[in-house]
Amino acid sequence: MKTNFNPNLKIGLSHERITSDGGLILYKESAHKIGYFQSLHNTLHIQDERHLPDHTCPSVVEQLVFQHLAGYHRDYAAKRLVDDPVFTQVTEKDYLASQPTVSRTYGAFTPENIDQMNDFLLQSSIDTHKRLDQHQLTIDVDSTYFQTYGNQENSAFNTHYKTTGFHPLMAFDCMTGMCLSAVNRPGEQYTSKGAEDMVSDIIDSYLNQLPHMDILVRGDSGFAIPSLYETCEDKEVSYVIRLKANAKLHAMAEEISPAPSFSSESEEVHYDEFDYQAGSWDRPRRVVVRYERQATELLFTHTFIVTDLTADPKTVFRLYKKRGEMELFIKEAKNDFGCKYTSSHDYTANCARMMTALVAYNLHIATKNLFFSPAIKSYRMGTFRSLMIKIGAKLTKSGRYLHLKLSKSFVYQEEFFKTLRMIQS
Repeated sequence: MKTNFNPNLKIGLSHERITSDGGLILYKESAHKIGYFQSLHNTLHIQDERHLPDHTCPSVVEQLVFQHLAGYHRDYAAKRLVDDPVFTQVTEKDYLASQPTVSRTYGAFTPENIDQMNDFLLQSSIDTHKRLDQHQLTIDVDSTYFQTYGNQENSAFNTHYKTTGFHPLMAFDCMTGMCLSAVNRPGEQYTSKGAEDMVSDIIDSYLNQLPHMDILVRGDSGFAIPSLYETCEDKEVSYVIRLKANAKLHAMAEEISPAPSFSSESEEVHYDEFDYQAGSWDRPRRVVVRYERQATELLFTHTFIVTDLTADPKTVFRLYKKRGEMELFIKEAKNDFGCKYTSSHDYTANCARMMTALVAYNLHIATKNLFFSPAIKSYRMGTFRSLMIKIGAKLTKSGRYLHLKLSKSFVYQEEFFKTLRMIQS
């Protein structure tokens, strides 16, 4: 069709082997280097009763990982990508699995397969720590919410979010950004439901393979439960968890409260600590308190954190404040990798959708930590995708070789080839 601003300019579709996702080659090269998909195939065992299928279930999952990396989170995208020159190269297929095959693969998942995907998420994080030779792990645990719009199985109304959906529990490593574990739950489940088991499994897996790892567990007031403290203490792991304020805590804080400086025209902040034992606790624990008074306020407001750290109260609060980075990890996984989409009626299929998106997320984070230069390492996926993945390219063949020719006007070509050389070195 013609354009209005220039009648001599016509727009149409090309029948040549042209792609808009040339940057996916970086992720294929990275996955090959670290054995990412080989490890996934060794972990994930989906029962498939089809005889000699063109696309095995693990290969479809691999295809979906690349679709999530490129931003194609819906099943129907497979229809247009069926013979895309880059997608066929990174999946090593002549053509991609169709939309019906993708949907059937999600339907083939069992609860055991979901557990296997979760095991893979944790192992991929451990492998990344080994390659980075890091000795610190900060487990940030939190819940999020996936809103549903149909009659999905196990979807329920959540009074906090005031909508109907699912209420997943997730754990991330603050040091790398890797997703350590994720469990989908019905919408009405309480925030901390299953948190102690999740944290316990993460700690055990890390200490079995990296026994000298220094581990810290952080959580907001929704995770202020005795079982989580006891789990950390039994495994000799530190924790920093915010407490919900109550009358007894306020009274104890007031007893040692500093006198407000009423003449001050700026914010006033003080720190202190005391031993406290709630009725459900087996023993007293250290609680640090932050006193804060805004310039326009008369009295202090209190914030409480329970911890087994011996650091001074100000340092404890500084450590806890960094927990907010996890909100960015969750946001990136939901918005940039599509783990929030729940387009299946079956609950297990929706869990599979979430886990597949998180497998893609962990491949991106592992690649970023291992191979990206500082100039692009700080980019969120939305920015990185527009700069380094959405590259126009053409696939040609000559003799024994295939040539993927990137657009000559690609602005970030120097950084692209620098990253590719870093992966191969």
